[in-house]
Amino acid sequence: AYLNEQPTSFALPAEAVDRLRAAAGTIIKDSPEFQRLLKDVGARIIAAPQPTDTTTATPTRPMPPGLRLAWALLRPGDRSRRDAARLAGAQAVRIMFVVVPALGVAGLLEGFLSPSDAPLAIKIAAGLVAGTLLWGYILLGGRSFKRSAA
Repeated sequence: AYLNEQPTSFALPAEAVDRLRAAAGTIIKDSPEFQRLLKDVGARIIAAPQPTDTTTATPTRPMPPGLRLAWALLRPGDRSRRDAARLAGAQAVRIMFVVVPALGVAGLLEGFLSPSDAPLAIKIAAGLVAGTLLWGYILLGGRSFKRSAA
């Protein structure tokens, strides 16, 4: 009765989602057709690993902004899809604040320095400086460093 009273919605309470998933798993596992399929293909059911953090709308590994937004819509976690998309959008905007200037610098170097008559050493030095700054930001930017108590 509880499951039949749930609205058709993009946002359900966490308890309702958990109960719907559990009911679906029970229905599938108890299905004679499913049991026959398992037998025919020689498969067996193993326990699925439980997620350690269901409050995050986005995965913890790096992801391109477009995929981050799609992930937020498909797997919002404990958030509503609107809140998950809003959070993923904010994260994507922060990424774009780095990408746009980096592309601007690359465009300026390619558009003005590369075709110029500047000495090769200056061109190489400018490329190395720009590359070092970019990779330094990618590897170290946004990280907090703890000082050792020596």
